Amino acid sequence: MTMLLGGLALLTAFAARADREAAVPEEQTWRGADRVDVQLDVIEAMIEQGAIPAALQGITALRAEGMENDRLDMLQAQALLAAGQPSDALSILERSRAKSVERFRLLGLTHLDMGAPDLAAQAFQRAIRVAKRDTESRELASLYNNLGFALSATGDFDGATLVYREALRLDPASARARNNLGFALAAKGEDDEALAAFRLGQPAGIPPEDREANALYNLGLAQQGRGEVHAAILSYSKAVETRPGHREAQLALSSLAASAPSPLSPTLPPSFSPEPPPEAP
Repeated sequence: MTMLLGGLALLTAFAARADREAAVPEEQTWRGADRVDVQLDVIEAMIEQGAIPAALQGITALRAEGMENDRLDMLQAQALLAAGQPSDALSILERSRAKSVERFRLLGLTHLDMGAPDLAAQAFQRAIRVAKRDTESRELASLYNNLGFALSATGDFDGATLVYREALRLDPASARARNNLGFALAAKGEDDEALAAFRLGQPAGIPPEDREANALYNLGLAQQGRGEVHAAILSYSKAVETRPGHREAQLALSSLAASAPSPLSPTLPPSFSPEPPPEAP
């Protein structure tokens, strides 16, 4: 609560200072553009720290003062999206005339949130076209990763695979793009390549057995997602064999093993302990 009040207090202080400076000679005043930048910096910091209600209150206060600029629009859209109000964010983004990477990136995220991955893909493509003019590789890789996610959501896994590979060319250390590539490959039935991608997508420094178990678990998720329950059970089972304490794989097995036909069910490892059935009333 202190952080939220502090941010609003800063905005109030900036406004009060502006009133006081109205009677001060121009050479002694803090330039208006500088004040605006700092006010927007405060809003941006609130959003980054998750103080979304305070950020929205601050934006409302700035709007009441008559402030209008592209950066404020983008911050408001970002805050509304984080607050679970994508339709309100969309109205701001569509009203804006900005041709910026941030506007198209937020449009893509908003369309994804609203269940329109085809429109999201178009927005991310526009962001990439703008970003290619002057953007560092990691930021551009993030846009390609978002585009790949949108393409995957439309069912275009071939296109998504190509886009994820481009993201990894730009940022080989991107674990998110590596894992997303794994899911796209698995959706196409290329399980061996998917498993290799999942292995490389694990955090650096974790034990080898954890790396392998996490990769197998991800493969199981992908197999289950495409409706291949028996293949998913085998992958989950291998994950538990590799890392007996892998709770996610254990939970997945407990929900799937009972529903699979007995002849095709794998032999569960000794370390696997499914949840006991509920007691009869």
